Amino acid sequence: MPAEFKNAAAATASAAGGSISVSPPANLQKDDLWLIVVVVDVNGTGAEIIGIPPTFTDISATQYANGNSFPAYRAMYKRAVGNETAVTVNFTNGTFFDAWSDSIRIKSQSFSNPIGEVATFTTNADTGTTDAPDLGSIKKGDLVILVLAGNAHASITPPIGALAIDTNADSGFPTSATARIAVQAASYAPGNWTHTNTANDQRVAQTFAINAFAPLRITALGYPKPHISHARQIGAIP
Repeated sequence: MPAEFKNAAAATASAAGGSISVSPPANLQKDDLWLIVVVVDVNGTGAEIIGIPPTFTDISATQYANGNSFPAYRAMYKRAVGNETAVTVNFTNGTFFDAWSDSIRIKSQSFSNPIGEVATFTTNADTGTTDAPDLGSIKKGDLVILVLAGNAHASITPPIGALAIDTNADSGFPTSATARIAVQAASYAPGNWTHTNTANDQRVAQTFAINAFAPLRITALGYPKPHISHARQIGAIP
């Protein structure tokens, strides 16, 4: 059963107080995957930490554009229990400014191992494109999520074939976008994000797979058939 994107809601907020609140996506139901993407403008020391709310699991450690610069980025997830409310994402060990979050609902993911391969790329190359890192080990039915975090991009377009989820594109810091694609192959090479080429153009791009749900297969256990005389004794055969 393929993993399926359902809906999402993005929001911007000041992170100067050291945290932001992220609400669950609409119609989040029991056993759905609640995925949160957070991008925040920071001083750029490479030490800032985007925290993980209780009951969530991180997809990777905090990532920084160009390896140790701004913005900072992190994604996290949980299997919904059906009564979710807003959660607080805390920021520590640095100075934080504006933040952007995307709250994403996914269905039909693996319950035991929802996140597959994860690949990350950072750069400060002065170009209008950013490589969306490749995935070399996925399977038919997986859903791939792509994220770009950067600065002052007036426009952002996902790689060819990927569909935009949410985009925060303007002249401010940070700018960011999410996209998704259902993959029917054993690997995926997205190509490039395209965006406005600006000064202070440090970026981080991440690609990761949502493993599809694998239904339990019931097979015959191979019990021996009853001997015909026994079957007659219990009335199975007249």
